Amino acid sequence: MVGAALLAAGVAVRDRTERDYSLWLYVAGLAGLAVGLVPKAFPSAAAAGWGGLWMAVALAVLALSIPLQQRLFAAAGLAAVFAYLGKLVFDVFESANAALALVVLGLLVLGVGMLYQRFSERLFAPPQSR
Repeated sequence: MVGAALLAAGVAVRDRTERDYSLWLYVAGLAGLAVGLVPKAFPSAAAAGWGGLWMAVALAVLALSIPLQQRLFAAAGLAAVFAYLGKLVFDVFESANAALALVVLGLLVLGVGMLYQRFSERLFAPPQSR
């Protein structure tokens, strides 16, 4: 709850001063979310709902990185997604093939990120009038 409030405060004070101090609120908010959700989502006897909540929050943080143009959110969201997928790989499958599939998935995400970085200016450029 505190982490989400700090993230909201960071978004509220964004671009209000010459220097961007909202970064510190973002860092504290993301740390607060992680500290609040890790003990619930990652123990061996965790309920399935907490893992789903962890993944939903991670994907929301990842999606929020695009309109805010914050790499910190993208890095934290991807780290959270892969942490939970890594937990699922070793809890559910218990095989090296599943870990290999996770590595391939990670490489695909990196490739999509590189493509996004390369073409983002064209994707978000205003349409040219004739």
